[in-house]
Amino acid sequence: MRRLFVLLGVIFVITGAVNLAVYSSDLIDHQQPVDFELNWVGAHRLVDREPLYDRAASQRDGFELIGPGRFDFSIGATYASYSGSPATALLYVPFVPFDHDPAADLYRGVQVVLMAAAIVITAFALPRRSRLPAVLVGAGALLWGYPFAESIGLGQVDGFIMVALAIAIWASVRDQWRVVGAALGIATLLKISPGLLLVYLVLRGRRTVILPAIISAAGLLAVATIVGRPGDTVKWVTDVLPEVSKGGLLVNNQSIPAWVARLFGSNLNWLSLDTDLGAWRFLAFLVMAAGLAAVFLVRRRRPLVPLELGAVILVALLAGPVTWDHYPTWAVLTLVLMADLRWWEGRRRGEVAALLVVLAGGLALMWKKTLYPTADVIRSDWTRHLESGTKTVGMLAFLAVALWLLARPPEAVAPEGVPETSARTIEHEEADSGEKGLHARR
Repeated sequence: MRRLFVLLGVIFVITGAVNLAVYSSDLIDHQQPVDFELNWVGAHRLVDREPLYDRAASQRDGFELIGPGRFDFSIGATYASYSGSPATALLYVPFVPFDHDPAADLYRGVQVVLMAAAIVITAFALPRRSRLPAVLVGAGALLWGYPFAESIGLGQVDGFIMVALAIAIWASVRDQWRVVGAALGIATLLKISPGLLLVYLVLRGRRTVILPAIISAAGLLAVATIVGRPGDTVKWVTDVLPEVSKGGLLVNNQSIPAWVARLFGSNLNWLSLDTDLGAWRFLAFLVMAAGLAAVFLVRRRRPLVPLELGAVILVALLAGPVTWDHYPTWAVLTLVLMADLRWWEGRRRGEVAALLVVLAGGLALMWKKTLYPTADVIRSDWTRHLESGTKTVGMLAFLAVALWLLARPPEAVAPEGVPETSARTIEHEEADSGEKGLHARR
């Protein structure tokens, strides 16, 4: 099984590298780093102690720092102006001393390094013999997917979030729940949806994660407040968050509520940043509840394992109400956890083949570029409704495999579950067995 996964991983990395060279690099090169620009301008205003959420003033600063021909956002659009927390702007402060082009290139490079680091950190939550296959699978999935190209091209914060999630996963197998909570607190501050992992851990009896999560998030927010203005934090909580929580019908939104709204709603204005989900956004709560219940029910009488957190990451992405098409980069960490050989050894060949086919189908959907159909095109071709949720279906495929693995441990392993011991315990066991073998040979 290890040889099979290593072989598949090598093939995956090679094809991913080819995809990056032939396809994704062109997408990145031609993608204006609009999210970087919004956050970079916000970082300038944070350092200058100017109001972060003054859209008109931010627009003028954008013209001055970047140029009117490049910074062409509408002042009135929620997502076409700075909408992150003050802590997000703080992450871009180190790039303020540079001019626009070198700053954007440097930031993109940092994000690539952070994503690679997140894959390696997650792999270290697994036994030693599973780490190489896991890293190969993760690297291949990252290079293969359109979300990676979109995230790097836009200059988003996904690398920071992936590292925070990876640290939480790594710490969970070592029973360092305060570290888990602190890491998830930072991830939640940057994008609200990772907070669902905190909810799940509380359901699983790990309430000690809450206080560290609050402290880490509050601490980072306090630093941003000291650098900037106290009023920005208040405005973010009272004005910006309620607006963002309405979601967006924009075709980039790959959450289930957004896809369902495009499938069955009458509004065909899928290209506007101003169009929210309306009542469809409340579907997010149903998806959250159903997803958490599914993961909880298949594991409620078994010890907590890292793949559970990976499954909840997918639930958070699917629930939304906002999951822009670069967010699925986080799902790469779940694929890394799925590469744990203990979940596959002892299964029948037909079952393994079927699960790999489902994963391959999900990855193929992740490769597909997001299309932007106009209302006339949507009216004339209903398949565009289906096509607007390709990454949603891909994440559903990943979640289905994760739940199957969690619910049906291999027959050759004890029925209590597969990876029921921590990575540290397994390494000690491997070391002990090696020493016993050495003594026997002597």
